[in-house]
Amino acid sequence: MKAISLLFGMVIFNLSIFSQSGTMQFNGGASADKAAVLLIPFEPFMYISEIDKQLIKESKLSAKEMKNEFAKALDFHLYQAFNERYNVLSFYFFDDEIEQDLTHIFRSRKLNYEVLPAEEKSNLEEKSAAFKGKLKKSFKKEEADFGGQIVTNRVAEERFMNAEITNKTLLDSLYNKHQAKLYLFINQLEFRNIYGDFTTMQTGEYDREAKVHYTLFTKEGIIIAKGISKSKFPSRENKIDDITTKYFPILATGIYEQINTITTPNN
Repeated sequence: MKAISLLFGMVIFNLSIFSQSGTMQFNGGASADKAAVLLIPFEPFMYISEIDKQLIKESKLSAKEMKNEFAKALDFHLYQAFNERYNVLSFYFFDDEIEQDLTHIFRSRKLNYEVLPAEEKSNLEEKSAAFKGKLKKSFKKEEADFGGQIVTNRVAEERFMNAEITNKTLLDSLYNKHQAKLYLFINQLEFRNIYGDFTTMQTGEYDREAKVHYTLFTKEGIIIAKGISKSKFPSRENKIDDITTKYFPILATGIYEQINTITTPNN
């Protein structure tokens, strides 16, 4: 985490500070055999958390400062996950007019909750036995709540925050400026508590779940990957450095693996 702090120490995650920074291409130069991917950060209000009270108490940071730390760390670990096969571009170090650029991006797309794509849900279930157990518990609870009868008009479908480009000139303007062939929109970062029963709530021995909602566009505006990357972690884990260094690499790698099955570095 010290490396992250040194790398991003002068950058604060809000539009007014973005405008004072420059663009950063982490790997130090474009490569002809690699496609460039531009990371689009989530808007500050798209940080959803049920655990901030404990984190603030442990970290002694303000809510805004803590959100900034998570945003910086996520950007850094996405760079690490993608760096070997892609030229990674980050808004943390763009040269000029960053406030204007991000405002234009956020106004040129809208966010919608959608049902998680079947293939993405399958991948998540295969990678997490615990997640499958949670789904089974939810089905059993629903059956019990309705006297043991399955209610067919209630479908337990997981949803995610998807991005839709509403301004058709957006990606053309971004490509003209940055020459990136891929655009990874981070739509939402969230932290949720997963309570098993009342006993776990009393003892504090329950799990939490971090989720990153994302959409990947080509420069032509085609969505080639979308969904959620997840990582569980214990409720007693309240140090921001520990959360970001242990579990954010899992989130970033989950996005990379999903994307890497669909596209290639020179797309």
